[in-house]
Amino acid sequence: MDMSFLEQCMIFNGTFNAESTTHAALIDVDPSKDDDYTCATSVDTEDVDVDQKAVLIQSQARGMLARKKFLNRERLALDCTRSRAGHGIMKEKAKRAGIESNIRAIKKILTSNKELWESCKGNLRGEKGTHVTKFTRTGFFHVEVVTDDDGIVFSTKPMRNEKFFDTQSMVAIPDKLSGIFEVKYDEDLHVNYESLLERVQLLHEDVLGPYLVKLMEHLQSVNAGLTEISKWISEPSDYLKFLSKTFGLKQDLDIPDEESLMKHLHTEVLKEQAMAYELNIRAKFNIELDAERFMLEKVLELVSN
Repeated sequence: MDMSFLEQCMIFNGTFNAESTTHAALIDVDPSKDDDYTCATSVDTEDVDVDQKAVLIQSQARGMLARKKFLNRERLALDCTRSRAGHGIMKEKAKRAGIESNIRAIKKILTSNKELWESCKGNLRGEKGTHVTKFTRTGFFHVEVVTDDDGIVFSTKPMRNEKFFDTQSMVAIPDKLSGIFEVKYDEDLHVNYESLLERVQLLHEDVLGPYLVKLMEHLQSVNAGLTEISKWISEPSDYLKFLSKTFGLKQDLDIPDEESLMKHLHTEVLKEQAMAYELNIRAKFNIELDAERFMLEKVLELVSN
């Protein structure tokens, strides 16, 4: 073995004097510890030749390397343990944040549902059914057009109509939410979801999280149903605005609570030439429909020219 290699080994091992060195570290490797643990023993190397010294130095270097690998593995294992612990903490925080966010969202939906119901229940007729409930509304839904001695007369009459809506979600809790707590009802005989929300928060987070998701989905469906009812009840106001705009009414019509007599909207006085034809017009336009509102506007435009 050439000296240059030996010198490199000496440098790796620390300071080394080939002439004065009398001892070298002999590394005994314990096979049962996979070369991870080493023990150094002192041996007399006064009579050891250069090649033997190089072998001893190489053995020591291997032992140091094995020790370094062991320490690195220990450090890596510790880092992994800390990382897993940190990940677990972050996961729990994220779970809790999700639960709190869903609780806030559910409270907003409950507030919206309560406001919608307050705006609808005045139009409730009869008792709430277990599946459907009847609501009524009064408004101007048609415009009649007839001819008389004065010309073409446009008039309307307040009418009452009714419609049944699915309200089962308000009076009964779905199977996916039942079986955990006793169902309580409010003064309107609706499921008291506020009380239910308070009680379910006693559940373990692993159960509470999925339950809140299902509860929010159900309450969103309740909200959609109430929104549909509220929209239907408020539509007569939109029809009233259409009549006022179309016929240029100086004063808006008032929607009575009950059906009443015909309301005059407009009389288009025909010219003498037109009256000579003895026109006889009788038509009714349903202003709930966009197409018929358009036709009514065209008729008014035609007779006004």
